[in-house]
Amino acid sequence: MAKFTAQEVVAQFPDSVKGRTFLLTGATAPSIAAAAAVGLGTGSPKQIILVGRSIEKLQTLEEQIKQGGSGIEVLIFKLDLASNESIRAGATAILADNRVSTIDVVVTSAHVVNMERKNSIDGIEETFAIGHVGPFLLVNLLRPKIRATTGQDSGRIVNVTSGGHRLADILPNGKFDPLLETGLPYHVWMQYGQVKLSNILFTRSLVMRGFNAVSIHPGPTATLMNTNYDELMKSVATLVGSSPVKPTPGKENDMHNPPQPPQLAGGGLLQAALNPDLPNGAYVAYGEALESSKLSQDDQLAEELWQLSERLVGQKF
Repeated sequence: MAKFTAQEVVAQFPDSVKGRTFLLTGATAPSIAAAAAVGLGTGSPKQIILVGRSIEKLQTLEEQIKQGGSGIEVLIFKLDLASNESIRAGATAILADNRVSTIDVVVTSAHVVNMERKNSIDGIEETFAIGHVGPFLLVNLLRPKIRATTGQDSGRIVNVTSGGHRLADILPNGKFDPLLETGLPYHVWMQYGQVKLSNILFTRSLVMRGFNAVSIHPGPTATLMNTNYDELMKSVATLVGSSPVKPTPGKENDMHNPPQPPQLAGGGLLQAALNPDLPNGAYVAYGEALESSKLSQDDQLAEELWQLSERLVGQKF
């Protein structure tokens, strides 16, 4: 469990917030990103940019953010991470908006858990579309305004992943197949592991391309996605127990911990976003840089995922 709330972390790193612009996806209450956004509002940022499908829900969050201090500019852009067309339209609007000169920190936090397979409007398995392909396209389209190139006082891209990325260790034949093209049957947690692995591999690819980026394991959190947390964990245990190969354990080993409040998980997210001492490319859990799975450190796999993502969005970056 994280040690500090989002507001407490902002107070620890005031210079990383004041006068800066933050863009967040997945910021619909009671999500981790929403809690982080409310916390940022207490630190006098220049702008907080919220992107998502529901303008109404984001406007509700805007009201909560503005309770943290006066003079905060909150900008809202409609954008559906399950649709490449919608992402392009939203990114075009952000790039054309003169109010947004530079984006210092980008947080990609949107995710869905589907018990049965669904496809996005573009025909991509939906959890992979929303959890990786959409953020991949959005971040790359916004490059002209993202201040996340390596160097002093640079920005940062923060990709929310999970210790659940280790579930990809038990893939049949050890083959990474997020599109399920090799006959791999859909299993909610197997696919979850592949998507969360993708978040770390994407981070790795960004670093290799000269960006400041980290990935963050926020830990079990009491959000809408985890409403039936005990049942969800039982299904994970069943999957792992039935597999002849077991995931490599990690130091974040917290699967059996009770879900923490979003305010604490948001604090953990902001530690990854704001702490200037974190190494570039770090896999962060509870404010510390930990070692992610061996598979997530595979540069060739990261490059293959980048090329696959380019194919799925129809554009090279």
